[in-house]
Amino acid sequence: MVGRRLAAGLALATIVAGGAAGCADDDEGSSATTTTAAPSCDRPAAAGLTERTFESGGLTRTYLLYVPGSYTGTEEVPLVVNLHGSGSSAEEQLAGSELQEVADEHGFVVIAADAGITQQLGDGTASVTGGVWNIPGVVLTDGSTADPNAPDDVAFLEQLVDATEAELCISAVVATGTSGGGRMSSNLGCLSDRFDVIAPVAGIRHPEGCAPSQPVEVVAFHGTDDKVNPFAGGGPAYWGAQTVPEAAAAWAATQGCTDGPVEEEVSASVTRTSWSGCTGGVGVTLYTIAGGGHTWPGGADASAARPELAAIIGTTTQEIDAGQLIWAVASAR
Repeated sequence: MVGRRLAAGLALATIVAGGAAGCADDDEGSSATTTTAAPSCDRPAAAGLTERTFESGGLTRTYLLYVPGSYTGTEEVPLVVNLHGSGSSAEEQLAGSELQEVADEHGFVVIAADAGITQQLGDGTASVTGGVWNIPGVVLTDGSTADPNAPDDVAFLEQLVDATEAELCISAVVATGTSGGGRMSSNLGCLSDRFDVIAPVAGIRHPEGCAPSQPVEVVAFHGTDDKVNPFAGGGPAYWGAQTVPEAAAAWAATQGCTDGPVEEEVSASVTRTSWSGCTGGVGVTLYTIAGGGHTWPGGADASAARPELAAIIGTTTQEIDAGQLIWAVASAR
């Protein structure tokens, strides 16, 4: 994708080239010199998982950063921003998605951040208390409207991406997440220019008036038996009437895709619907999991982890691995 990173690189190349020409002119008669190209990046970092704080909007925010052992500090790697579901946390999201293991295998950086609003969700017998993302124009999971002074999560995540790019060697940036984190990643594709790929899991939305400032690759995953964010639309006010296929098709229309939808069976229970010929060479892909629940495909068995919520969470398919598929898209950008 020709984006802000490539533009910055071209600008730097122009400056370097101009400086080299100037030196040759100042030293008339000197023979041409050969220079060795410096690494594209020089930002070493210790490998491993660290818990960090970040100042945003006058508040101290928390997040987890995972740097794989293969990170060299001289070659750019993708950054995957992994957002938890409503009532959950960065730690639970990282564990449930098992993205840390995928990052080890392929060598990309992962951030798992905590949302800025805390709510209790459920009926008391099966309730959870945790973070809820402040998505502009969307009510919270309990149907209330966020306080105007609530933390600005879009700004926080943009600032976090900027700071990580300044610290590490980063290429493409991916926004993914489960449930509320999936809805947040969908909206980031509309509202922010920091993300090259959005990969909502159990949460793809296409907000009214969505107008991305740059082409965005979209890869989404959704189970047909999702009882929290229904595949057929409806349910809570934050979800709305839009069906999951309608949301994916709307993303394809927004990005001018000319080819598709093309449907393919990729396993016994999984169908891939894709659009291509889109602006900027991006694509839109929806993985539909027949009988799948409100879960991360290929991740930890969410019902086993939270048996009291098993009837709501449903089945976690192992027929595909969302983390591996997200990596495949990110590495191609």
